[in-house]
Amino acid sequence: MQAITALTSCRRTLREAAERVRGGCYISSLVSDWLKDAWYKANVCRLFTQDDVGFEGYLQSAMGLIIDAKEMVESLAAWGKGVTRAGQANILVCIGEATDLVFTVQEQLENMLCSQLSQWRI
Repeated sequence: MQAITALTSCRRTLREAAERVRGGCYISSLVSDWLKDAWYKANVCRLFTQDDVGFEGYLQSAMGLIIDAKEMVESLAAWGKGVTRAGQANILVCIGEATDLVFTVQEQLENMLCSQLSQWRI
């Protein structure tokens, strides 16, 4: 249940970051902090799922994409480029793919939990 909670929070944080980037005007340090927070929440889930190679693959890929998005946000800010169309598109692609991967793990964990709960009710 803690893993599911962490992933739910991770997805919420990623959606919030994506909304800001999609708007085209954002404070890069704030978006960067949200992405760091999302990475941490995905990593918290790994504490509970690290024995499952499938979950590990999804979560590590998601965490890599989150870092890629964070680095792009920080690079555009450091270079003084603002939000370029290409930068915005690439950041949103990374966040979107990470969100999808996180959702995949969350959905599988929820299905496992529901299955276990239904067995207990018998």
